[in-house]
Amino acid sequence: MVSKNCKFYARSTAGKYTLDTTELRSSFLLSEDFPRQVKLWRDSRLVEITGGNTPVPLIDQAKLILHIVPYESLQSGYRFSGSNLAMYERYFCPVGRSILISRLNVDGLVTTCGNDRQKPQDGYCQIFRDGKIESVLAGIISMHSKRGYSCLASTWYERVVIEGLSENLEGLRKLGISTPFFISMVVLGVKGAYLAVKNEWNRNMFPIDRDLLILPEVLIEDFDNLPLKLKPMFDAVWNAAGLPQSENYDAEGGWNPPS
Repeated sequence: MVSKNCKFYARSTAGKYTLDTTELRSSFLLSEDFPRQVKLWRDSRLVEITGGNTPVPLIDQAKLILHIVPYESLQSGYRFSGSNLAMYERYFCPVGRSILISRLNVDGLVTTCGNDRQKPQDGYCQIFRDGKIESVLAGIISMHSKRGYSCLASTWYERVVIEGLSENLEGLRKLGISTPFFISMVVLGVKGAYLAVKNEWNRNMFPIDRDLLILPEVLIEDFDNLPLKLKPMFDAVWNAAGLPQSENYDAEGGWNPPS
């Protein structure tokens, strides 16, 4: 991409052409700056979470951590009031859970799924005043009922991620926040766990070999077919267990787990 006389051009097989507004925006979004800012913010939040500096105390178990970073949230002065956020709290449930308590805090609005404020919780969702979202679910590892090892249920976690993100994105839309967004997923505390999958008895299964899985970020430029957009992220979790890709998708790319 080159600039000349306040116009921007790109080159294709047919030669040089002027970028329209949509193409120009996409070119900037795919530049290094937006992804770099997303990763810097995500990493700063991981430091806070692993250090126990969360809006509510969490149980000390393996965690699923989701972040949504709207492009507009990186613009200077982009802020919502607490009353704006509270109007749409129903769209910001903790991933995999329902709201029991919501309250305003200095960062924006936090929702939790426990009604005892003194006890550690198994999840929360924090929507920041600039539109960023952090949702954490703790206790994602269970004991395999037949094999007796710790595991992450592949269909369950993909379902709660898809459902939770769908609600969160709808909430951002109602707040008037436009695409694009970056979505980040991190799985923490899973070293040694297996991925529970269909027909696992005939597989050469491997335990996850690290405690922290930082999955590929996903760029969301529209609201169509979210499960398909999340597939590279899910595939990476299956790769961590020694498997080539998520098997919860059909040949057309629809999220359709085997029965």
